[in-house]
Amino acid sequence: MPQNSVSSWETRSKKRLSNLIEAEIKSCHKDQIDNVVADLEKILLVGMERAESSKRAELTFLNVGLRYLKSQQLEKRIRGLQDIRTMIDRVWKTKLLPSMRHSYHQNWDVLFDSDLDFQKLAVTQYLTPDLIAEWLTENKVFDTIFGESAHLEIVRRANVLLMFMARHNNGNLDQSIIDLTWKCQDGRKHDEMVRTLYCLIEQMLPDLTSEVFDIYFSKMQSETKFDEKFLIFLKNFTVHALNK
Repeated sequence: MPQNSVSSWETRSKKRLSNLIEAEIKSCHKDQIDNVVADLEKILLVGMERAESSKRAELTFLNVGLRYLKSQQLEKRIRGLQDIRTMIDRVWKTKLLPSMRHSYHQNWDVLFDSDLDFQKLAVTQYLTPDLIAEWLTENKVFDTIFGESAHLEIVRRANVLLMFMARHNNGNLDQSIIDLTWKCQDGRKHDEMVRTLYCLIEQMLPDLTSEVFDIYFSKMQSETKFDEKFLIFLKNFTVHALNK
């Protein structure tokens, strides 16, 4: 197959996969879509170098995951978010693996998602921490998760994305993410959503800079409802701040 034919077919396939309509997402099992993406990479190898085919396949996998995350169906949204979480840990493993190979005391408990098996998780050929952080920002993934349509089951699964951004940026969490995570719980009547957001913030605290602590603390000072949830969060926040 000529290279220009492969490229043209890939462009059409990628566009088609990233623009699935809601009825297709509902009727089609996600594993079938994943198989199409895997086959896409194999076909691309016919007309281009492995590095380029891996780049396009990995980005397509992310973009399909994002389309599912934006679905109207909760089950599909959860699956889309899980795919993004898995890709983040694949990227993180790829970054850490070279240094870990030379360690006599290997600690495999380094993934953000503790349910994943480090040794079985595939590495990435193209995506890096910088590239996936850029993708998360450009595609407004945090707005999708924590915005007006925020759902408890999606929010509670966003911990991997938040911890990755905090650790990747050496604790300098972007202001927009700080604002979104705080606003998502601010004024909420649903106690479990508030509790979940506090928990997500707490999970990031060990990696955050003093400057980010100050920003969160300034938001806490405007809090007017001093219930048990907030007081427990304040206590845990303070302990971490003192350890800084």
